Amino acid sequence: TTPVFGGGESVNASGAPSDVTILMYQGSPLPLASLQGGETFLEEGSTWSGMEVQIAKAICASSYFNCLEVLVTDNVDDRLSYLDQGIANISLGSIDVTQDRLDKYSFVQPMYFSAGPAIYVNQTVSVQEPEPGLEYAAGKTLCTLNGSAYNAQAEAKGATLVYYNTSQAAIQGLSSGDCDGLLWDSSVSFEEEGLVQASSDMSEALPIGIAVAPSV
Repeated sequence: TTPVFGGGESVNASGAPSDVTILMYQGSPLPLASLQGGETFLEEGSTWSGMEVQIAKAICASSYFNCLEVLVTDNVDDRLSYLDQGIANISLGSIDVTQDRLDKYSFVQPMYFSAGPAIYVNQTVSVQEPEPGLEYAAGKTLCTLNGSAYNAQAEAKGATLVYYNTSQAAIQGLSSGDCDGLLWDSSVSFEEEGLVQASSDMSEALPIGIAVAPSV
């Protein structure tokens, strides 16, 4: 098929470029990629930009790879299950690198950055400074994503979790009053969504990086 980003005309050491499908994550918002002018990555008139996009373009322009397709998902579980199923070979979806994931997948070095869990609340909630740690979670109901690496940490602090499949749905859940806060990476700003950070725990920070399918 026609590569979304082009490239892949040369060959690798085996005599042919490796066919790869790249998975990208359309969260809201993302620290490493952004979308303007449309609701989806491939919508006419939309622009997809950021560091992850530049990495994807570099992979597809490399002589070692033939990019068959670039998939976009807003479902956190898909970021690893697509690798397991062979739907994608490389995930650029800002994946928290836990020990369990290291045992199963390869991650490109170096990692992007590290981020810890954080709780975000509506700006109408009085917050002077974000509390260190996740003590704010005690007794609270938090909106979170299925498969989030931080879910167990919040539950250990006494939170009740409400699970969503997409970032947009989780943010909407908080806005609708389904929960008291949003559980997310500490590195993200939700200012445009009207949210502020109530607490974060960088002592529990995890590296974030590019995952490669077990078969690659």
